[in-house]
Amino acid sequence: MDCCTGMQTAVMPSEVRERLSRLHQRPEPEPEPEGTIDIFPMPDTDTAPDERRRRQEILKRLGTSRESAARLARKAAEAEAVIGIHGVSVTAGPETREHSRALRLAVASQFRIHDTPTRRDPLHRTVELPKPVAQHVADRFNQVFGRL
Repeated sequence: MDCCTGMQTAVMPSEVRERLSRLHQRPEPEPEPEGTIDIFPMPDTDTAPDERRRRQEILKRLGTSRESAARLARKAAEAEAVIGIHGVSVTAGPETREHSRALRLAVASQFRIHDTPTRRDPLHRTVELPKPVAQHVADRFNQVFGRL
C-alpha cells in the first residue's frame, strides 16, 4: 500500500505500457487513391487556399462612369511604358474612394490579370488589354465592371 494515497501501487508491465503509448499516437493518414478529389476538405488541409482566395477577390477600379476605348488605350500605354504590360490598374485591397468592382473570376474570363504589387498597394493588379483597344474591348471592360 502506498502511504500517501491509500492505494496499492504496481509496476506496469512493458507490454501494457507499449499498448497504451500506441493508443495515444496519431495514426498516419492513409494515402488517397489516385484521381480522387476531396470535395469537403477539412479546415487547414486545403492544398490550394491561395488560388481559391485569388479567384474570389473583388477587384476595384477607381471611378464609376464608362471608360472610352481611347481612355483605356491611353492608360494601358502609360502602364506599358512603366511595367511592360499593356493594361490598366485595379486593386484587390480596400478602397474608400468611389469605384466600380468586379469579381476577379469574372474579369479573368475576359482579360488576363497580372499581380503587380507596389509599395503603396501590395494588392495592386493590372488588367491586360489587347493592342489596340477597340470599342468592343472597352464595352466588355465596362460591362464586367458594371459601368453600363
